[in-house]
Amino acid sequence: MTTPSPPATDRPPWWPWIILALSEPPAVYAVSAGFEELPPDDNAIKAWLEGQPGIDRAFVDRKDKTVSFVWVHAGMSLREPVTPDLRPVFAHFGYRGMTNYQESKGYPE
Repeated sequence: MTTPSPPATDRPPWWPWIILALSEPPAVYAVSAGFEELPPDDNAIKAWLEGQPGIDRAFVDRKDKTVSFVWVHAGMSLREPVTPDLRPVFAHFGYRGMTNYQESKGYPE
C-alpha cells in the first residue's frame, strides 16, 4: 500500500509573474466635501477609511469647512476596486449639512 503524497505547498517558479501581470498600478482617489457642521477632528472617519478593503493609505485634511479625503487603493485587474462612497457615512461621523461634493480618481505616473 502506497502512502499518498502530501499536496505541494510551494508555488511554481512562474507564480510571481502571474501576480505581476494581473496587478494594476495603485489608484488614487480624492474627495473634497464642504459641510455646515464638522466633528471636532477627522480621526474616526480616517480610521474607518483605512479599514476599508484594498485601501493602502488614507489622508484627511480640512480647511475651514471643507474636508479633503485622499486614499490609495491597490487593485487587481481581475476585479474593479470597490470605491468607498463617503456620502452615506458622513452623518455617522458628525459631518452634517453637505454643501458640495467632488470626487476624482487617478493613477500615479
